[in-house]
Amino acid sequence: MKSPKFSIIIPNFNGEQFLRPCLESVLSCHQVKQLSEIIVVDNGSTDHSCELITTHFPDIKIVKLPTNTGFTGAIATGVQVAQGEYLIFLNNDMHVSKEWLLAYDAYFTDSKNNVCATGLILDWEGKKIDFIRGILMFDGHALQIDQGKTVEEAGNIQQEDTLIGCGGNMAVKRDLFMALGGFDKDFFAYTEDVDFSWRLYASGYKITFLPKAMVFHYHQGTSSRFGIYRRGFLYERNAFLTIYKNIDEEFFDKILHATWITLLHRTREIMALHSNAASILESVPFSNEANTPRQLSPAITPTNNLIIRCLETLKKYGPTYTIGKILSHMGDALQKKFKETKPASSSMAELSNTLAINHPHIISQLQTIWYILANMENISHKRKEIQRMRKVPDHEIFQIFPLFVVNTYPGDEQLFSTNWFKELLPQGIQFRFASLSEINKIQ
Repeated sequence: MKSPKFSIIIPNFNGEQFLRPCLESVLSCHQVKQLSEIIVVDNGSTDHSCELITTHFPDIKIVKLPTNTGFTGAIATGVQVAQGEYLIFLNNDMHVSKEWLLAYDAYFTDSKNNVCATGLILDWEGKKIDFIRGILMFDGHALQIDQGKTVEEAGNIQQEDTLIGCGGNMAVKRDLFMALGGFDKDFFAYTEDVDFSWRLYASGYKITFLPKAMVFHYHQGTSSRFGIYRRGFLYERNAFLTIYKNIDEEFFDKILHATWITLLHRTREIMALHSNAASILESVPFSNEANTPRQLSPAITPTNNLIIRCLETLKKYGPTYTIGKILSHMGDALQKKFKETKPASSSMAELSNTLAINHPHIISQLQTIWYILANMENISHKRKEIQRMRKVPDHEIFQIFPLFVVNTYPGDEQLFSTNWFKELLPQGIQFRFASLSEINKIQ
């Protein structure tokens, strides 16, 4: 039996309500039976997803996993059983246009140099933009341009090269995907496509945006079930992994310094915003007034003793050592504060109420830092492997697709506007500074 040209891989976790319109639309695509096989990888669903497929879509291959391995784990499993020359990844909360598969087929048929493409994503009703193209930020986060605009407001949507392919509607040559390591399974979900896209460009290839490969997305139909904490952790951790693994040696030190400072600053601001113990967390551990509460400052200045000491330590010992020292000093200061403030008869429950840092945003930030420091050996090993495959330096990539500095978190505007922060950024990159409101105005 002749192998299919395309293997369409659809990860699923408790997506019963979305699977029927998704699979019906794929089966309605022009030449889908002649060109493709369809593989649904089920991540241990507890609803009736598998029964739905078995009963109503018997020709679709289903791979059942005992547990939820995330988007990346499901894709990896699907790739292992795929027979196609090309892989197409599709979210289960999407339905596709009639011309979707033919658009990918025409692209790969046109030239053997065409190895990866990503398609247009509209909302479920087809009225607003969900994904056209993405931008990469200096700390590994990414944002989508024109998201939320109507199709009319977006104007003439044309085929063009793009830095980031959206993993929910992406096609790639199977051999290349495997040679580059595929999606990093440790990511679970979110930013795995940014990480892979950067790796692909660094290896000398490109990604093309295809407007005719159009799908319709029920935005966060399944991922919304992660909740604030899990989603926050995945966003933050995966962004850091993306920048750490992929930025080349020329810019590594300075970019990583700026990324660590930004992660710490955002954690500090989130704690101050959501914690009832901000006066403790806002103390300066390295000064003689370490345990004296101070008023929150609306802006950060170069005279802040904590920031200066952090920068000095960063320059001398590097980011990982610095982060460890900061957390150690914070822990010592907090422990001393507890001893001073704890009444003789207070219980552990009362002490917990003194320092309430159980907000999901705070927990996700702290666990991000915890994970990074606990897994540096593995992260560093992955970086070495990626850099070993590199053929194109980042300064060439960033000449075409600039890095952005965007105010997305509380306190970002104050941090990014300071001269000392701008001096952290490498001079060999032309950064574009913007606010969230300005992103959709980018041409």
